[in-house]
Amino acid sequence: MASAAQLEQALRDIVTAEREEIIDNIADGGPEDYATYREYVGQIRTLDQFTEWLAEAAKRLDEV
Repeated sequence: MASAAQLEQALRDIVTAEREEIIDNIADGGPEDYATYREYVGQIRTLDQFTEWLAEAAKRLDEV
């Protein structure tokens, strides 16, 4: 079974890969309209927040 640190690192790797894929899509001119562009930007923001949420969750678990 994976340790908490291994799980955290695996999640960070997944989030990083997803974020890079979205950024590549934007850089390649992927969004055909403004709504799609906004969706991509929202996804990036959420992925960025995920890392903060993960850190906050770990902090709360340490306090228990």
